[in-house]
Amino acid sequence: LLTTDENDIILDPFFGSGTTGLAAQELSRHWVGIELNEEPLKNFSQTNTKIFYGSQTDIPFLNSIISKIGKVDVIIDDGGHTNNQLLTSFNYLFEYGLKPNGLYVMEDLGTSYWYKWSGGLNNDNSIINFLKQKVDGINYRFWKGNRNDFTPKPIKSLVDSTYQDENILSITFMKGLSFIKKGNNNTGNEVDCTEGEIVE
Repeated sequence: LLTTDENDIILDPFFGSGTTGLAAQELSRHWVGIELNEEPLKNFSQTNTKIFYGSQTDIPFLNSIISKIGKVDVIIDDGGHTNNQLLTSFNYLFEYGLKPNGLYVMEDLGTSYWYKWSGGLNNDNSIINFLKQKVDGINYRFWKGNRNDFTPKPIKSLVDSTYQDENILSITFMKGLSFIKKGNNNTGNEVDCTEGEIVE
C-alpha cells in the first residue's frame, strides 16, 4: 500500500479479517473488499470502505462489482490460499477490473506448493506455474509466430498474442508474493521486415 497514492482505490477479493482495509484507512485509501461469509463481519464498520458479499470465483458477481465501482488502482489477493480462486479472479479482474498502469498483487503463494491447497512443485495447475508462463508471455514478441531463432518481426496476425501478453508489463517475485504491473506491452502492428532488423 505504501506504493499507492492518497485516494487510490484498493480491491481485496478475499476480505478475511480486514487487515488490508485497516491499513488502507490509515493511509487514506479507498478500499473495496469481497467476502463470502457475511456473519463474522456483520458489525464491521469503517470509513472509505465498501464490502460486497459473494464468491470471488463468481464472474457475474465480480462483473457487478466493477460495474458499480469502476476499475481500481491496486488489487491485493490471497485467494483463500487456493489456486482456483487466484486464477479465476486474476483472469477476470486483471482485464476488466484493473486500471492501466495498475498493480495486481498476489500473496501467500507458498500454498501453491502444497497439495492441501491443490498445489505442488511443478504442478501445471498451480498459480506459481501460471505466473511462470506469464514471464514467457511478457516476451511473446520473441517466440510467438513460430520464432525459435532470430527472424524479422512476424506479421501481427501470426503472433496470436493474448490480452495478458499485451498488457502485463512486468512481474516481480518475492517470497510468497508476486507483483504484476499492468501496462502497454503491445508490439504494435508488425509487418514483414527486411532481414537483420532487431526486434524491439
